[in-house]
Amino acid sequence: MFVSQTLLGFLDRAGVDFELVSHPHTRSSVQTAKAAHIELDRLAKAVLMRDTEELLLAVVPASLHVNPWVVSELTESPQLSLVQEEDLRQVFRDCERGALPAVGPAFGLRSVVDDALLAATDVYFEAGDHERLVHMDGPSFAWLMQGELHGCIGG
Repeated sequence: MFVSQTLLGFLDRAGVDFELVSHPHTRSSVQTAKAAHIELDRLAKAVLMRDTEELLLAVVPASLHVNPWVVSELTESPQLSLVQEEDLRQVFRDCERGALPAVGPAFGLRSVVDDALLAATDVYFEAGDHERLVHMDGPSFAWLMQGELHGCIGG
């Protein structure tokens, strides 16, 4: 389909080095990792959540699931819920359905990031479609996510 121009503009303004990695069309994180020949723990998976006041993006390695109780504790949001897929279009307007880039600040979202991704040597994440990933070194990803909440949010 297409790469998110919102994401590309954000990455360009941030001045980080990255590459786009193409792979066959996939429908899940596991399929994406296999198709791109990368380990699941290096693929960042984004999950859009809602509390009583705002949307936030939880980001974990694709080998894990978001632990909503830990995210709730970190954000001090007792009423967190998953956002319905049809509501994703409001935020990720230039992304294919279900292909959420794992960089919330690019879309004006507060993020909560798993510490494992912040310590990774390199990170991959959806570029806005189901056929391309953004790849960058771990320090660049951590720099993009500086100031965002973090912890061991995957389980």
